[in-house]
Amino acid sequence: MGFAGEPVGAGIDTTWILALRRTVRVSAIARRDRSLDWIVPNAKAATVLLSGNNGVGLRAPKTGVDLPGRVVFLSFPFDAVPLGSGIGNNRAGLLLNILHFLAPSTNTSTLTLDSDVYSLPGRAVIEVEDGDMQGQGQTTVTVHSPQHASSSPPRCSKRRDLDCSASGFFLHTNTDTPDTLIVNADDTVEFDYLDESASATVSATITIKTNAPTVTGGVFIEPATWRRS
Repeated sequence: MGFAGEPVGAGIDTTWILALRRTVRVSAIARRDRSLDWIVPNAKAATVLLSGNNGVGLRAPKTGVDLPGRVVFLSFPFDAVPLGSGIGNNRAGLLLNILHFLAPSTNTSTLTLDSDVYSLPGRAVIEVEDGDMQGQGQTTVTVHSPQHASSSPPRCSKRRDLDCSASGFFLHTNTDTPDTLIVNADDTVEFDYLDESASATVSATITIKTNAPTVTGGVFIEPATWRRS
């Protein structure tokens, strides 16, 4: 399934299908943890597809990182994704997502964050990609937050890519320091970017979670002992 908030894995949630060699039968993977290789991205890449809780696809660069090129890597055969019909939760849909990331179409734009769930306090990175941004120093993203509707929007500074800009900001509950967005637990915050050439708005949402960790199974503390010599 697609990793939450990732454009490459967006809309993909299906069972991988592998054709078994030396047989005609096609078998659906029941134990995904034993059927696919896992991959763990480094600091410049991001997971885009999951099998269970394990990464089976990545992209580089990740949101907010600047690299001279782009790559998408899957640890399974591409034809393991069901063919289906049309473009959606199938092989064609995944291929379209990959192509949009590797070679963005003209008159299109994307807005992504480095996660879809954040804790408090936290730091988020937002990235806007728009081919019309050539020559612009920065671009503006509108924020819709339950805590302060009049908050100043984050401004994404230009990166080395001609059509991409990114910015980082902090998430907190009670501070008005620069580059900080006021949020509370369970808030849903929406970010909008107006693509003027396409006359369309692209959006992304994040959720704030501050659930305290729970301890299950009981706690046992072994008493300390000392031996005198």
